[in-house]
Amino acid sequence: MNPYKPDQKRESGPVRASAGRKPLQKRTKPVGGRAGTKPVRARNTELRSRTAPAPRGQKPEQISTSEIRSQKPTRLNIIKPGRIVRGEDAEILLYGKHVVKQLIKVYPKLVRYILCRPELVDEYRLIGKDAGTHCPIHTGEDPDLDKRSRGGFHQGVVAVIAKYPYASLSDIADSAQRILILDQLQDPQNVGALIRSANAFSFDAVILCEHEQVGITGTVARASVGTVFQMPIIQVTNISKAIDTLKERRFWVVGLSGDAPGAVPVGQYDFSDKTAIVVGSEGDGIRTGVEKHCDTMISIPIAESVESLNASVAGAIAMYEASKVLKISE
Repeated sequence: MNPYKPDQKRESGPVRASAGRKPLQKRTKPVGGRAGTKPVRARNTELRSRTAPAPRGQKPEQISTSEIRSQKPTRLNIIKPGRIVRGEDAEILLYGKHVVKQLIKVYPKLVRYILCRPELVDEYRLIGKDAGTHCPIHTGEDPDLDKRSRGGFHQGVVAVIAKYPYASLSDIADSAQRILILDQLQDPQNVGALIRSANAFSFDAVILCEHEQVGITGTVARASVGTVFQMPIIQVTNISKAIDTLKERRFWVVGLSGDAPGAVPVGQYDFSDKTAIVVGSEGDGIRTGVEKHCDTMISIPIAESVESLNASVAGAIAMYEASKVLKISE
């Protein structure tokens, strides 16, 4: 029987009574499921006492049902792919020449150490000296770098930092004019590409959802070509509350959608005011609850033969249209 299917029933026959023991009664037991979930009561069962083993001739010790209930299932710390590992011993791996150079120049004190090919040691030591810091540099061959970067395209250098320096929404909300909001995007390549586009089109910040969303990882940093260190990245627990905060700062919040009723074509929308653009996940788009907080929905007209655009492509088009207004005003 598969222990990971809680709805599956075990065929049970009559409970036999052994010599010197009372007949066992049915009880509640934790039913297997995903690690970290609470125990679920098996169907059509009743609580029973558990009989502890005892030497022959002695009366077995009875364990109360309250003691059974108090036994909590073991929690497993499962790390999802592409997510930042949090905790005192957490490390974030960043790799690629442009990413590591930007990291040393902008946030040199965050670097724990650098692992690179022997021929690159002098180059990165000089970059660190120019940045006014001396970060430990270790040498390694490609097999070591492949293992440390977990198969990423490292270009001969890997940097390890303790944490990414996320910005605060309250620090930039008053001064910003253009903000990009990402609602639970899962693909690190898309997230990195959107951050790169936001930087290219003069957006002031990017807001990420903390849950069910890829954070700033090595893949995201490389896809952004190091621009994750050139603009504020904000991580919030609730996108809807963040939108309400921006509205209080006189932002107009527009959601990017291809099938929302009444959506305004992006080329016809007036981006002259302070604007935040919301881009939804690759498969489901903007969540319904988040969409209700948007002031307007915008769309990108495409040929009928094409079902939809990639999230990073659609977001880049919308940000380009918004940037045209900034250029005219300047």
